[in-house]
Amino acid sequence: MSAEQELRDALQRDLYRHADQDVHMFAGFMISWVTRNVPLTQVEELADQLDAAHPGPAGAPGS
Repeated sequence: MSAEQELRDALQRDLYRHADQDVHMFAGFMISWVTRNVPLTQVEELADQLDAAHPGPAGAPGS
């Protein structure tokens, strides 16, 4: 493997690692923004729609 390919692979691994770490921070930011800026009735409707679209594992509450 060439040095350039090794560098590309290392950079890609680093990028994926940082993206995996940042996804949790971004999700937390989005949740806090939604709860502060979106009316509660709309949040409840959104949660119901998300539950209907992906009900979760069999036997879980609400499935």
